[in-house]
Amino acid sequence: RGPAMAAPAPVPVELVRAPAPEGPPRKVAIALEMGSADVAVLQHVRANLAYPGTDLTLLHVVESAAGRYLGPESSDQESRADLAALEALADEMRARGARVTVSLGYGDPKTELARMVQEAGPDLLVTGSHGHGGLRDVLYGATVSGLRHRVGCSVLTVPSAAPPRA
Repeated sequence: RGPAMAAPAPVPVELVRAPAPEGPPRKVAIALEMGSADVAVLQHVRANLAYPGTDLTLLHVVESAAGRYLGPESSDQESRADLAALEALADEMRARGARVTVSLGYGDPKTELARMVQEAGPDLLVTGSHGHGGLRDVLYGATVSGLRHRVGCSVLTVPSAAPPRA
């Protein structure tokens, strides 16, 4: 054993803390992929967030070639189907007493979701984890990871209900 080393002197650190929220979040954005990861996200939202007095914003980004190129003017089958699905979910959440808006974006999911979240101004963003496993997690998980660094609110990532595939 060598000679004992003296512990370094503590460095003063000034912590800046955001005020703790009072009660549950009142304004929540929910990023949906219109896929399998949404099952767990929507179960969580139904059980914990869709109640009277909560403002929910359902978000989805259309990634079709037409949607990426033409944006809202594309009006392609994917855009129409995604909007109809969002509206149906919004109606369900409204029946639970929540105030719900839908927002459909177009293009790169990270960039567009960050813009949509900033526009909505939520206290909390709820996303899903894809649970694909392996390389697919690297590709698909990059959206959630990149997104959480671009938004100014808390982010809750709900694990996929399905076990990851190897």
